[in-house]
Amino acid sequence: MYRALYGGKPNKGYANALNNLGVTYHDLDINDKGKKEKEGAVAMYRALYGGKPNEGYAGALNNLGTTYHGLDINDKGKREDEETVAMYRVLYKDKSNDDFARSLSNIGAIYHDLGINDKGRKETKEAVDMYETLYDIKPNIRSMRMR
Repeated sequence: MYRALYGGKPNKGYANALNNLGVTYHDLDINDKGKKEKEGAVAMYRALYGGKPNEGYAGALNNLGTTYHGLDINDKGKREDEETVAMYRVLYKDKSNDDFARSLSNIGAIYHDLGINDKGRKETKEAVDMYETLYDIKPNIRSMRMR
């Protein structure tokens, strides 16, 4: 319907629908189609917002980065996830947010896979700290979890 209505012209709803379709393909393990739809969503968000931070745009970038990571295209995943983290840093500043924490964890995993372990540890630690703040996880519970 969006394709018929907008003919590929940038539209926030259309970009969101493409992202959701990409996620659905991913969930069905049809990763090439999922990647294509997520790439279309990110391209549309870029056309709409340029580099200006936006939650939908950041979410689509995060999803695309995760897809690239899952397909072992880690250089592209790194680029998308770094852009996601930078966008969330502007959107949420020093506030904890679940999507922000997930993106920190994602970029930490990519850094680890690329052998950039110090950066990976730093980003993953920030994600853990953010989750602990978000969900009021006490240090004694954390130590139980890590055993």
